[in-house]
Amino acid sequence: MNFNLMQAFHNKELVGWNSTDSIIHSCQLIYPVFVSDQTEDCTVIESGTLPIFKRFSLSGLLSHLKELRNIKSILLFGLVKDCDKDITGSMADNPDSIIIKAIKEIKSQTKLNLISDVCLCHYTDSGSCGIVDETGNIKLKETQDRLSTIAYQYALAGVDVVAPSCMMDGIVKKIKEKMNQFSMPKVAIMAYSAKFCSKFYYPFRKLVGSNPIYNNRCTHQLPHGSKGLALRAMRRDVADGADVLMVKPSTIYCDIISAGKFQ
Repeated sequence: MNFNLMQAFHNKELVGWNSTDSIIHSCQLIYPVFVSDQTEDCTVIESGTLPIFKRFSLSGLLSHLKELRNIKSILLFGLVKDCDKDITGSMADNPDSIIIKAIKEIKSQTKLNLISDVCLCHYTDSGSCGIVDETGNIKLKETQDRLSTIAYQYALAGVDVVAPSCMMDGIVKKIKEKMNQFSMPKVAIMAYSAKFCSKFYYPFRKLVGSNPIYNNRCTHQLPHGSKGLALRAMRRDVADGADVLMVKPSTIYCDIISAGKFQ
């Protein structure tokens, strides 16, 4: 079990997350934002299931973030063109990629608690959350190595929290080992420990262009209503060094939140 705790409260916002206060304040909320290498400051994406999505250029995003009121944390997603996607998701951590540039600029121009998504689905040509073979099966070892490298590159760029959303076995442990190996004591890990298969993700997949070619991610996301698996996953991620746990989609799994909190 990993007992390094410094990552979990290395800034004011993370200290607040660890409070025993059960009242939710606006400063504890996390605002998801999408940045791309587009030229327009902001592109509005219409969806049949949700009314509006916004995708920002870097300059447009920086301007938008200045308008935030009492929101202290953002969750950053990078978007790339289809022609820039490949089997390993190389644009996820390319030094010239929009996500690396955005991390550096946001940290230099704001005091926000910056969380970065760590997944391959919106960078791979297959739309898969990991590296796959010719039949679409995920190659776990290669995927773990790749994702931990991406997380490390985001840490170098300046993020406060990395959020592996891929639901790959052992990814929290792999990222924690990478951070410890390179002495990154001020980067927390927010694990998507109990992420269930859901139709709710369709608008996101439409926005980022990550509908998978080979499967619907049921091979690694949790089956509907699998409370036992969810609690096992949460215990595992805590043991592997996760600083924050997530239940998703939380609105229909409040029982998992309650059980996970008190187990």
